Amino acid sequence: MMRKGVPQVFPFCIFTKMRKWIIILFLIGFHPFVWSQSLELNQRCRTALEEILALRIEKGRMILKIEQDENPSNKIPLLIENYADFLKVFIDENRDDLFHLQSQKRDRIAAIEAVSEQNPLKNWALGSIYLQSAFARTKFEEHYAAALEIRKAFLLLESNQVEFPSFLPDRAGLGLIYALIGSVPPQYQWVVKIASMKGSVQDGRAMLYSLLEALNDQSDYDFLHQEALFFLSFIEMNLNPDKEKAAQLLPMFRFFDQNNLLLTYAKANLEVRIGRNDAALRTLAKRPSSDEYLKFHYLDYLQGEALLRKLDTIAQNFYSSFLKNYHGRNYRTDALRKIGWIALIKGDSLTYASVMKKVASELPGQVETDHQAVREADAQKFPHVDLLKARLFFDGGYYVKAKVIMLKIEKQVENLNEDNLLEFYYRFGRIEHALGNTEKAKEYYHYTYSHGARSTLYFAANAALMAGEISELDGDTKQATALYKLCLSMKPEEYRQGIHLKAKAGLNRLEKESE
Repeated sequence: MMRKGVPQVFPFCIFTKMRKWIIILFLIGFHPFVWSQSLELNQRCRTALEEILALRIEKGRMILKIEQDENPSNKIPLLIENYADFLKVFIDENRDDLFHLQSQKRDRIAAIEAVSEQNPLKNWALGSIYLQSAFARTKFEEHYAAALEIRKAFLLLESNQVEFPSFLPDRAGLGLIYALIGSVPPQYQWVVKIASMKGSVQDGRAMLYSLLEALNDQSDYDFLHQEALFFLSFIEMNLNPDKEKAAQLLPMFRFFDQNNLLLTYAKANLEVRIGRNDAALRTLAKRPSSDEYLKFHYLDYLQGEALLRKLDTIAQNFYSSFLKNYHGRNYRTDALRKIGWIALIKGDSLTYASVMKKVASELPGQVETDHQAVREADAQKFPHVDLLKARLFFDGGYYVKAKVIMLKIEKQVENLNEDNLLEFYYRFGRIEHALGNTEKAKEYYHYTYSHGARSTLYFAANAALMAGEISELDGDTKQATALYKLCLSMKPEEYRQGIHLKAKAGLNRLEKESE
């Protein structure tokens, strides 16, 4: 019987047992995700991701909202939201969007890291977020931070493949990273060495193509088709010298390009880069344009490019539309220059001069073609109109038309100044190369890099690169290596980064083959 007035002592053994549950309940009260968080790439999440990759961003977000309302424990929507934010940065190039992505990224990573289950989706999601963030940073020249995040993505995805070797989603990001490792500029090689990162352009291409093949039997990962095609188009455009191999990717777009705006961009951009201009115009003519898609004003610029390469002056309408509607960083200065070129082609030199005064006052973006536009304006020199026409025809894949113009110029070659003469030999080399006349091409290239090694123009460096690619494809490894190194020794003001990136990728390919 209890005595009145005497406080009762709570049995110590009972308190000891209950203390564990008190602590657990306390943790649950403040951190419910400890028990409830999960990662589920269910059908609704896959559908949302497919919508976002097609650039139907708001539709994808609506599907994610339903998932988050009905299944709040699932944290995979955080990855998909990150993808949507990344694509907006990639397309609009607005720094405020980059700040938003970075601020959200921290919370998303923390929430996914808190998931305790052994699930291959965890490291894949984390690696993908870091990779997306890295690519977004490169749009604003945050290369150091981007390199560190690529390292994080590499380590996460590689370890995930070791632990879950049959897990396919890792392979898309890894394929891209392997290709990038194979073309890392010298100033960032330390990141590669610290992380023991190994890879090459061939490794990356092979992984992505094998992924596409594996996906033929995997209906659960249809979104990976879109991602792999997007990554491969980047590699083929920027890191692969063989246009014929790059063209092999085009048939793989057939299931997506009618209603997928991101892949319409990838396909048309690839077609423009490899000289399939008429095909690019057909692709762009079919691009989806309803309000459910994210506005992609760069495609107006790209359509202007394709039309100008046929010397179709209606291109001016598309450049003007791009300048009116696009408020990002890149290609605006070049679009203005192209309007000047159109005036010059029409014989209106006064309008060209007026437009180029505007170009000189523009702040260029980070792409080399913008800086080239400003240099052209600062030089206050009129381009040689026939060389310009030959260049445009060549860029469009109209090689015979380009050669006809070059033969016309050849009759008065003694009238060309030093810079125009260098361009003449360079462009003739490119045309003969494209027509399959590689011996003639090598002669023109040799003249160009022999006489223009100290020029600030890009012709000599790119001639050495092109000659190196011929030697590489011919199996002459020694000569190819020498030419790639010669290319890297030149310091042109124009297109240096892109040319050197390709030369570095060439050396890495040759080193890989010799192992």
